[in-house]
Amino acid sequence: AGVAEEAGSHVYMQAPIERRHGALVAILPVSTVFWFAHASQFSENWRMYGWFYLAASALFGFLAHRTGSILPGIVVHAVADVLAMLAWLTPDAERIAREPLLRAACAAAAIFVPAALWAAGRLARATRFGRQQGEREGSALE
Repeated sequence: AGVAEEAGSHVYMQAPIERRHGALVAILPVSTVFWFAHASQFSENWRMYGWFYLAASALFGFLAHRTGSILPGIVVHAVADVLAMLAWLTPDAERIAREPLLRAACAAAAIFVPAALWAAGRLARATRFGRQQGEREGSALE
């Protein structure tokens, strides 16, 4: 799901809007669409989970904008999906919200989100460096 959702959200929706109107104008409506698309998952506990989906989509949009790639968002999205699936497969999902698996998910998020942001920064720098090298080589050929 992470691959399809990231491609649909950030390649087909965010990128065209971003080219025309900028990153902020693109990320906000795309995050809102992602939020509504996941409404059935948080409809019973909107206050707890609704904001999570909005913030997660904004993070994925920022990662896509900053790096020019959906790969960092796919990694974080896939990890979140696996952790959510593990929580849903437990017999007592309500209890698990107060138990160790949720704490483990929060710990994983505390590790993987900063790691994804760090990787996004490195990828953005590498991408800029590669583009600059290509421009220099291209101008030397002319």
